[in-house]
Amino acid sequence: MEKELSFARNYLDLYKVRFGESLKFTLEVDDHQNLNLPPLSLQLLLENAIKHNITSSADPLQISIEKKDDELWITNMF
Repeated sequence: MEKELSFARNYLDLYKVRFGESLKFTLEVDDHQNLNLPPLSLQLLLENAIKHNITSSADPLQISIEKKDDELWITNMF
């Protein structure tokens, strides 16, 4: 889980450089929580959200990754 979250954070940071204020994201998950994730599953979800949504600085894409109970929730809003 730690590696997946670290990779997701780095992946979103790279896109933040590209899109600037057109992309906003939050990660509200403790890196040390024991959740099972298939390898690269977060990257695929994030890539899909970025690829299929139109962003602008006036109407940015907002991606949120958070833990609710024993589940990991990934949401995108624009």
